[in-house]
Formats: sequence, C-alpha cells, structure tokens
Amino acid sequence: MSSTTVAPNGHGAAIVPRVPAHDKPQTRISKKRIKVLLDKLAVPFDPLEIQWRVVETKKAFGRLRGRVIPYADRMAYMQRLNDLLTPAGWSSSVLVHPGMGVAGERGRGTPAKVVVTSQITIHGLGAHSATGEEWATDQNAATSAEAQAFKRACAHFGLGAYLYYFFRGVWVDLDRNKQIQTPPPLPDWATPEGWDAGARPDIDRLRDGADAAPACCDPEVIRQIEAMQNELGSEVYRRILKRYLIWRPEQIRDAATAEKVLADMQHAAPLMLKVAHLLDRLGKPAFDEVMKICNVKSAAEFGEAGVLERVLGALEAKLSAFDSQL
Repeated sequence: MSSTTVAPNGHGAAIVPRVPAHDKPQTRISKKRIKVLLDKLAVPFDPLEIQWRVVETKKAFGRLRGRVIPYADRMAYMQRLNDLLTPAGWSSSVLVHPGMGVAGERGRGTPAKVVVTSQITIHGLGAHSATGEEWATDQNAATSAEAQAFKRACAHFGLGAYLYYFFRGVWVDLDRNKQIQTPPPLPDWATPEGWDAGARPDIDRLRDGADAAPACCDPEVIRQIEAMQNELGSEVYRRILKRYLIWRPEQIRDAATAEKVLADMQHAAPLMLKVAHLLDRLGKPAFDEVMKICNVKSAAEFGEAGVLERVLGALEAKLSAFDSQL
C-alpha cells in the first residue's frame, strides 16, 4: 500500500509517491547521536518565539480575566528541525480527510470539521504522526488543522513537548478587547537557559495539582483550593494564602490548615459577589467613598480577615440609606 509525502523541508507543494520502506537505503545512527538529537529537540524555544492564546474568559470582581496557554508558531518548529538536521534530514507528509459532520441537538446539523493527519519523519530516528482539526467554517481551517497536526507530531520527538505541561493554563488580566495586558513570565524550565541548567517541570503539579498534595492532605481539598483562584481573583486568593504563611496550595502541610484555607475562600467568594452587586447598584464614587471610610486601599485587602465583611456591611448600610431617601 503506498502513501504520499511532500518535499523534505516541509514546504513543497508537489506530491510524489513515497518509496516503500524496504527499498529505502538504511540510515544507521549511533545511540549516542540519537540521544544528542533528542536532547536538543526537547530544549524549549526562545521566549521571544512564545505567544499566548486566550482559551477561557471570566469576570472576577469587575476585572476581565483570561486563562491563557502558550504556543509557538509552526515556523519555529521547522526552523529547529532545519537547524539540527538540515532540510534534507527530515520530511513531512499531510493527509486531509473528508469533511466530518458533527450531529447537533435534536438532529440539527453543525458545520463539518476539517481533519488533517501529519507525519514527521526524521531520517535515522523514525516517524510519528498526529491529527489536527478545525471547523470548516473557518477560512483558514485547513492551514490551522495542518499546523496543529504538524506540531503534535513533532511533540512525539520531544520538540515543543514542554508546552503541553501548561495543561491547565495561566490566569491573567485582559483588556476590554480580551487581549493580554501583560504576558505571564515563563518558569525557568520553559526557557533554554533554565532547561540547560537542569530545570524540569513537575508533570503531576502542572497536570493535576491534587496529585502533588502532601500525603496528609485530601487531594480533593487541594484541588478545590486551586479552583477558588478563578472565583476570587489572584490578589485576594494570594492574600488568603499569605494569612497562613504559604504561597501555593501544595505548600500546605497538614489537613487542618487545608480545610481552614478552603473554608475562608468559600466564605469570601459569595461575599465578593455581593460587594460586586452593590458596586453596580451604588456606582464607583459611592464605592470608593466606602472603601476610604473603611480604610481599605484596594480590593486585594478583601483577603484579610474581617475586611470583606466590614466593607460589605458599610455598603449595605449606604444602600439602605439611599433607598430610604427615595
């Protein structure tokens, strides 16, 4: 059974028959050379090559927040392959599948998806393939699906694989256009310098924070604490942790503290919603006046014990006085 492939550097448009495997000249490569290549492929991209994609948005106390994940352009992958192997040292093949329709509710049809399979062959190392997909309504559906499949196939060789450790993403502030205001800093292990120095990601911590919880703590409690950051916002979330002299949930070392932290966060979340509601009712000038009366400089202080309750009480009193005047 034959298949097709594109030109060795991945850019060619002409489709040519692939030579059957048994007719290819066998390329021998030493185990040492294989290890060197794989190690170099695994090194993170230059931070300047990294971009951030917003995959989820949420309002938190009047601020627009976004969960972002990092990615690199396909050209960064191809450049790494060319630098390490030369354009003649690797090849890629692409297979576009027929449009795949997806059934909607009550039998209603939805747009089809473009599905692409990409195979990457590194001469002397072997081949890996992966698929990518995009809705057919996207004008660049084929290009996006192909790029996704290409990068996923490269990850099998370790190239760009470190980006998948950002499985859960990072929450940052967004502007009114849902664009990142300030890109989040990359950890040491996600930079070439840190990687070469031996820094490595903790897959358990990044993919599922509960797995990194101390044995004395209930993993589900740690997971719930981490989830509260989305409801409280980073500043209040960190302020509550700071009250217990910890900076991250995995630093909690006993079950009693974990339960107290979670209880404080769960207590604060609905109160913050009430404060946000009163802010909408009273307006920002009245809200700022109450904050000044309560000697609270910023909403970050809502993470301090008693501050949120004090501000909420003052806001409710002001609203009551305002309503009585109507």
